[in-house]
Amino acid sequence: MVGIDDESGGRGKGSVFFRVYADWCDAVFTLQDGAVLTPSDKPLTQQQGILTPPAPDIPRINGPRIFGVRPGNPVLFTVPATGNRPMTFTAQNLPKGLALDSQSGEITGSVDQPGSYSVSLTVQNDHGENQREWRLVVGDKIALTPPMGWNSWNCFAHAVTDKHIRQAADAMVKTDTQEVWVKKMENGSIVVGLVNCSFLTDSVSIDFECLGLKGQQRVRDLWRQQDEGIFDTRYQAEVFGHGVKLIRIFPQLH
Repeated sequence: MVGIDDESGGRGKGSVFFRVYADWCDAVFTLQDGAVLTPSDKPLTQQQGILTPPAPDIPRINGPRIFGVRPGNPVLFTVPATGNRPMTFTAQNLPKGLALDSQSGEITGSVDQPGSYSVSLTVQNDHGENQREWRLVVGDKIALTPPMGWNSWNCFAHAVTDKHIRQAADAMVKTDTQEVWVKKMENGSIVVGLVNCSFLTDSVSIDFECLGLKGQQRVRDLWRQQDEGIFDTRYQAEVFGHGVKLIRIFPQLH
């Protein structure tokens, strides 16, 4: 909620004092003196417009150009590519110990010898091909590409199980157009972001069991600041293309 009060605040009669309330997700808004807030003519739950142009039919490799791993540790890297499927992935100069799945684009294996390895990646479909250089650095530096997203097991805390992680991983593998971001808050509630990465409106869901929760849970829409009610076992919502549905789950006592 953003409140605007017409107060002088010691800066002269008629000046505007901006007061921001953003305690719903530890967010903070900062405005400079003289800034003007203009209300949107669309509800906050509506898509505000797609700024990213649609991906072309021809393949295009995206993502990081460098990847780091320690000697002997497993390598798991999926070549991110847009374009019409099916696609065929190939690689030249892969270091010994690594293999590329030509259909999924997954690079797996391990490399024992430290060093910097330059690999040429190529992806093809019926509309063309795209090539990109990718560098694998084997050594004592592993976070060479800043993490842009991850599946956080820590939301389960001490109750994490093999089943929880496999369920979450399976959900991510089934669709590469959806993401679920989770953060456990200090008061015990859980903030969940349901992300639709596609260009069309789609249904995005989260199973409460994946969050370590059992039974019915109370859900609140954080954009609209409205309670949505009690849900059994899972929550599902329609999310606009390139949109995010942000909710807070309040674990119920059973």
